[in-house]
Amino acid sequence: MTTGTRQFWEQSFGKAVGETTTLFGTLPVPHAPEEDLGTVDPDLRRAIGSAAPGTPVARPADPWAALEAAASAAVTVRRAVAADRYVLHRAYPSPRALFGVDLERVDAAGRREVLLPWSGATAPADRRRSPDHAGTPDRRGLVARIRPDRYPTPYAGLRPSLARLEAGHLLATVAAAAHHLGVDPATVLHAHGDEVARLTQRPDPTGPGWTIAPDVIGSLVRASSDGPDGPPPTVDAWFARRTSGPSTANLITSREVPDPARQRIDAVVAAGLAAVAPLYAAGALTVHRTTLVGRGMSERYLTPLRPDGAGPERPMASTGAWASAAGLTWSVDPRRLAAVMGPGALESVHVLLGWLAQWVCLSAAACGIAARPARNFDEPTWAHDLGLDAGAVPAYQVWLRPLADNDLTPAAWTTYGRNT
Repeated sequence: MTTGTRQFWEQSFGKAVGETTTLFGTLPVPHAPEEDLGTVDPDLRRAIGSAAPGTPVARPADPWAALEAAASAAVTVRRAVAADRYVLHRAYPSPRALFGVDLERVDAAGRREVLLPWSGATAPADRRRSPDHAGTPDRRGLVARIRPDRYPTPYAGLRPSLARLEAGHLLATVAAAAHHLGVDPATVLHAHGDEVARLTQRPDPTGPGWTIAPDVIGSLVRASSDGPDGPPPTVDAWFARRTSGPSTANLITSREVPDPARQRIDAVVAAGLAAVAPLYAAGALTVHRTTLVGRGMSERYLTPLRPDGAGPERPMASTGAWASAAGLTWSVDPRRLAAVMGPGALESVHVLLGWLAQWVCLSAAACGIAARPARNFDEPTWAHDLGLDAGAVPAYQVWLRPLADNDLTPAAWTTYGRNT
């Protein structure tokens, strides 16, 4: 096993994750007194929410204000489900709904404010932070800062990986929201301590990290908002439909994903791979769809998904205890990643995987499908079942199931998790 492969493997299989039944003892999401709150343009936030998915409204005069409003829309709490173990739901998933990533807006002088999920406001970021590290003359932008200490301690060494994956989900959501104000930001992935990525209007082609080009956002937004019955009526409705399903749901016994939804989700996977293809070497990133059918889910099939669409389906000689009747697995070859990405490959690729998976989560929302990401699995067994090349390793999964009637049932508002 190569060093890079072992690093991936050790971040998941064999970790000591115990049962966690409470949020207490973890750090809360940011909160600040009223006198410390800044503002994000409420008209721009409303314009995003009321837009038809995939259809930009008039671009505001200040693209930075648009990007900040998009970030505020992305972190907004969409519903609270008091009956579930994990109460709060946003437009993107987070382990146990603990939200281990902060978005900080940075002004031209490098001052930082963190965007809050409760009111669309901002609060001063940690004043002990070091100066901004943008590497460009204009330092203005949005920075994703991971806070893995918000996850329960039983997650142990998996916490940084989970936080980077969540950062990718959040950044894709910001990009999707910003598109509706006519602004498509560049997403720069970099490994700089707990600052893992930046959204900017001015990417520096000579700077560190890899950049997801802004010209791919429009096609991904349109593809991921296209459901079998058309797109949801508004962006707010689309984002509010995003769900991992109830925490108690049994995915292995769920109904099969209907063909129209599966085909649309496949198309989004392919579009995502095409969008990021310039960032990695051939064979460094692969995706497979797995399908389990028949009595006892004994018939198992494997389909490779590529930038140009789905490959031929074949029977899967499975030895693993697969946890979903339908799912997607992103696998990586750390050697080939490092050859292009350099020493930060293993940190940045998790952000990239979360970014790709979020378009699937949004596509599932448009199709009436629950999409539950998973990082806790047995990589050697999964690699065997997927028939991966030597040195490649499964890195992220999304499990899919049709929504039940009560999957999106809201409840009364709660202050659960706030630092009050």
